[in-house]
Amino acid sequence: MRNLTVIKLLVLICITCLSGASSSVAQIGVSEEYEEWGSDWETGGSGWETAGSGWETVGSGTAESGSGGWGEAPTAEISETGEAYFPSSIGESSDALIDESASSQYSRASSPVGSRDLLAAIPGGSRNLFWIVSSDGSRYWRSVSMPLYRYARLLLIPSASGPLILEERYPTGQIRTYNFGNVWANNQYRLWFYADSSGTYQARYRIGNGPYSDILTFHVGGTTPVPLPVQPGVRPNIQIITQAVDPATNRVYYSYNQQGLQIFKIKVLVTGPDLYRIRSVHYKLHPTFSPSEQTMTNPRNNFELELWTWGAFNMPITVTTTDGRAYRYDYYFTFGDQLRDAQRRGVPFVRV
Repeated sequence: MRNLTVIKLLVLICITCLSGASSSVAQIGVSEEYEEWGSDWETGGSGWETAGSGWETVGSGTAESGSGGWGEAPTAEISETGEAYFPSSIGESSDALIDESASSQYSRASSPVGSRDLLAAIPGGSRNLFWIVSSDGSRYWRSVSMPLYRYARLLLIPSASGPLILEERYPTGQIRTYNFGNVWANNQYRLWFYADSSGTYQARYRIGNGPYSDILTFHVGGTTPVPLPVQPGVRPNIQIITQAVDPATNRVYYSYNQQGLQIFKIKVLVTGPDLYRIRSVHYKLHPTFSPSEQTMTNPRNNFELELWTWGAFNMPITVTTTDGRAYRYDYYFTFGDQLRDAQRRGVPFVRV
């Protein structure tokens, strides 16, 4: 479940947003004032304690048994393919843990009326609420059957404040752990699961070393949906995304180039319901990069491009589909807002 992320505290900053790369000798762009991030952010800062490097990003083997174990995956409570249940595209980042009280992109999920689980959301509650909800936030399940290449909306209400640690169990039994940073007790958060491969997936979370939430189960369809007929000139339904926060570690990585400028590890990738139609993605970078053009052909990592850079620039992107058609996207590569947001939430800035 690579499409999950973060929430924390408010701290104001300014960030540079110019073009360039770690090997650049010339930088061209529109300057913005900024403050440099240093070692204070490597430990979280702002009075919050953050999970250290001991948190595992990827585990292997089968899930543990006994108390706190995963157990057998339950059968699905619903089996739906409609957009109202599992949308094929979403209007926000799928790599973000979103505070629903601060977001207007989607309606706030309503509480499951009459459920005893509501007791977990009141002060002193001992459980962490975890639900799969319909795209409008009005219906609730803990086990669903859903199609490939669709999103499932998740609702989280932690019963304590602290670092939210989410675990995902893959169909192979492998366990992957995600650190989403600090959250507030009894606050309501939104997250998205993206079904990019078939099989049975499970997820649960806890706050620090506290008790686990209930387990959510996703039975993802084993057949690839039949693509709709592609009309000439119709662009594939994809989104180009820039990531300044590593979703696996919930950290921002930075260094300094030979000119002494602070540079950041940034990723650009492609996602969306038409990802299966894409053959290659060609990125044209600022001329100060070497090489200044790169072509990615691996759909399993979303045609990901990794850069070390300190600024923003126009990045023409050419997407070639499996039928040989090419589509150009005039993408403006920028990440200053993401760094500001990361610092506001207390995401660690780690020098490498």
